[in-house]
Amino acid sequence: MLQSNVRPNAYCYTALLKACANLGSLNKGMLVHDNIVQDGLDLDLTVNNTLIDMYVKIGELANAHSVFQSSHVQNVVTWTTIITGYSVNECAFKAFQVYAQMLEKHVSPNEVTFVSIIKACPSALEVRLVHFHVVESSLAWNIFVGNALVGIYAEFGNIEDARFVFEHLIEKDVVTWSSMIEGYAQEGQVSEAFRLFTVMWQEVEPNKVTYVNLAKACTNMESVASSNLIYGTVIEEGFNSDTLLGTTMIDLYAKCGCFEDANALFKALPVRNVVTWTTMISGYALHGNIHGALKCYSGMQEEGLKPNEATFLSLLSLCNHLGLVHKGCTFFESMVLQGVIPAVEHHHCIMDLFGRTGSLKLATVVLDSSPVTPMQSPGLRSLLSHCKAHCNVGTSELIFKQVALEE
Repeated sequence: MLQSNVRPNAYCYTALLKACANLGSLNKGMLVHDNIVQDGLDLDLTVNNTLIDMYVKIGELANAHSVFQSSHVQNVVTWTTIITGYSVNECAFKAFQVYAQMLEKHVSPNEVTFVSIIKACPSALEVRLVHFHVVESSLAWNIFVGNALVGIYAEFGNIEDARFVFEHLIEKDVVTWSSMIEGYAQEGQVSEAFRLFTVMWQEVEPNKVTYVNLAKACTNMESVASSNLIYGTVIEEGFNSDTLLGTTMIDLYAKCGCFEDANALFKALPVRNVVTWTTMISGYALHGNIHGALKCYSGMQEEGLKPNEATFLSLLSLCNHLGLVHKGCTFFESMVLQGVIPAVEHHHCIMDLFGRTGSLKLATVVLDSSPVTPMQSPGLRSLLSHCKAHCNVGTSELIFKQVALEE
């Protein structure tokens, strides 16, 4: 097109920018950007907004903000696009900074603006501030904004606020109901979650997210009867082959100690990922079943899956609980060999294992080699108490020396 001396118009540039965003190509995007400036089409509002959106989707927020600030004309889409970019990338401060500037310029937020800024809220205080703005606008009963408010209030544990928004929404969809059920599940209000689920059946057909949230509620309660009730409905609705829902149900059965049901469900899943295997390992670890955990650990590796931080934490916790020093050391070493960096929780497990079993010399070796500093480890105090119990003054002195070095 360029070789034929035909210059792209605004519509063509918009299409090119969207293609660059989909490809995630910064180089191509910047090349198109240069051509847009050369042709003077950076003054076009639609092109400019699409340019900001491209940089946002590629993750180049500095470039996106630069284009935003140099914009000759800005509308609600311009402001919303940059706010969404900061929100999606968890830059709450920047998102609220731009949101405040938007209000100062007397640009009225639309539903997308509100949903994005609600998701960026770092606490319930900011949620209430945005909620106040929502009420002032004509979008107080908008289902998308309402769903975002219900979800964020529930996430922060403000279940009464979530319920207030839920009750006052004129229209409710499956997301509204599922978010409210999830809120009750998180707060441990299992009976209320089930009551709401029963009412939901009369209004909206549940989806797999609804069942995942309901299963999570039962996990906290560890009820076999409730597990069977949910799984029976899941089969009827045809969701039993879904990996996420299946993994949640496996977690529920495993925590209840129903490993026959958990294994049957596990084997029936057409796709098993690292989370599915780790869930089984975690269930066995919770009930002190080392043989079941080791079998799953071997099985996941045979399927070519790499254990993650959660996998190793479950295994180390099990070794700590059973006092298995050799296996604990093996798993701790395997983490490093497989490129999984031990975190504070892993460090605490292995240190506590050494302390409880009197393997204090091994503890000092771990302290020397671990990426976690002694001051970071919650297992340090536990280890010192074990040194006292074993009358091991030498190890105590070594630990205090390392702590002094960190300070």
